[in-house]
Amino acid sequence: MNAYQQLDRSSVWFFIITLTIILLPWYERFSSIGIILLLIHWLTDKNVREKALSLRKDYLLLSFIGFFVIQLLWMIFSLDPDEGWHSIEVKLGFVILPILFSTESYLQKEKFRMLLRIFVVSCFLSFLYNLCMSYYDHHQHGWWQVLHRMNLGYTLWHPGTYSNYFLLGLFFMSIDWIQTRHLERVYRWFYGIMISLFLVIIFILISRTILIVLVLFLAFVIWNFTAFIKHPLIRIGGFAAFFLFSAMLMMFSPQLRSRIYETFNRSGKISKSEIGIGQSTDARRAAYLTEFKLLGKYWLVGCGTGSSTVLLNRQLKKDGYLRLSEDGMFTHNQILRTWLETGLLGMASLSILFLLAFRRLIRARDTLGIWLLILFLFNCLFDDIMQSQAGGVFFLLFLCLMLFNTPVYRRTYH
Repeated sequence: MNAYQQLDRSSVWFFIITLTIILLPWYERFSSIGIILLLIHWLTDKNVREKALSLRKDYLLLSFIGFFVIQLLWMIFSLDPDEGWHSIEVKLGFVILPILFSTESYLQKEKFRMLLRIFVVSCFLSFLYNLCMSYYDHHQHGWWQVLHRMNLGYTLWHPGTYSNYFLLGLFFMSIDWIQTRHLERVYRWFYGIMISLFLVIIFILISRTILIVLVLFLAFVIWNFTAFIKHPLIRIGGFAAFFLFSAMLMMFSPQLRSRIYETFNRSGKISKSEIGIGQSTDARRAAYLTEFKLLGKYWLVGCGTGSSTVLLNRQLKKDGYLRLSEDGMFTHNQILRTWLETGLLGMASLSILFLLAFRRLIRARDTLGIWLLILFLFNCLFDDIMQSQAGGVFFLLFLCLMLFNTPVYRRTYH
């Protein structure tokens, strides 16, 4: 008992965070274990009552809680309670994580760098595991099937969600390399090798959302690396030349060529009734047009938490998208989904949350946090990223660590 009482809370906290981050790329449900352990750790503090009462009048914290409360209240109008409660379950992090980290955090810069390096290694090992499993199951069909993005989902099923993990790793390594003047040689080698490998993995798991953000980030990196060029025209010319060369190299990726071909050559050539989820571009276009049509009716008060998928598929069927409605299409846009389900109030709460988060990260000059929030925003624009633990908890955990990093004094258990 005495040993337990003298246990350093900061060490236990850091161990739980490390364990959670290691497990993130392996299975989405593992993140729940980490959150439960963090909650137990928070509740076992002798000063738990004082912590609860010390919640500051933090508008960002209130915006997280407000967004969740609106989702919970709009369950009253839900047309699909099962889907609604699933949506509430995966959004519990909007309440739990900001409260936990705003009242107790032991994260320091060097420890966070170490955490992210561990995360990079865990992501790479999880991909190797996926690759081995895919080879075992599909090697008889050739390497094209082994490396097919949809056959690499043994840990996290959807390649679009999975690729976010590698892009965060790429963000961290690139930014750390740029911002650390005297980076140790071992880390320069580590970053150089892992950045190259992560770029290859991202192009294997290729997602159009990730590609857009990657291009923006590469522009940021190249602009920073060319800062030594004093003449602006030479710098801009070199910048443009590098981008053209990079675009030519990217075209060697079979997965990227396939995605571009699907987007520009196959879309619009299939009849409404034959469009299925597999025709990604046509399916999303149909979903977005239908969602805007539904917003004409539900823009003010919404249709209830978890109801958007039911209404979307009903309307798709009415509009002649028979196969798509049978496949069970979903919104593929968290922003439109939030507006459709919780109306103008829900949309306003989400917008305020993003604005306050950007404001805090910009004021803190947290480059990594800003890029992670940009990535989260793009995922919300082109996917239902908050509807799965693999997506929602991943972004919430890292963002809350950055947004609510308020270190407290070391304490022991009593």
